[in-house]
Amino acid sequence: MLKAYANRAMGLISERITYPDSARRNQMEGRAVMLLTVDRRGRLTNLKMVEGTGHAPLDEAILAGARAVPNFGRLPEGYPDATLTFSAAIRFMLME
Repeated sequence: MLKAYANRAMGLISERITYPDSARRNQMEGRAVMLLTVDRRGRLTNLKMVEGTGHAPLDEAILAGARAVPNFGRLPEGYPDATLTFSAAIRFMLME
């Protein structure tokens, strides 16, 4: 139930991330991990980059994508806590 929620949240974030043009031109790639906290109503209450890509434009695009999600959806029925904190990994890769 929580894994499905986190996977859906990742999809919402991924839909809102765009590969920065400057990063494409400079062939920047990388993987980042962020920690998100969502309240019972699905609102993002905390966002922290715990492992960056090493490239500021990519990291900024990831954080902007997460912040652009208007609502992650209500927490699963029966989840006992007021908030849910989970990690999400995003990878930027250029295709040949």
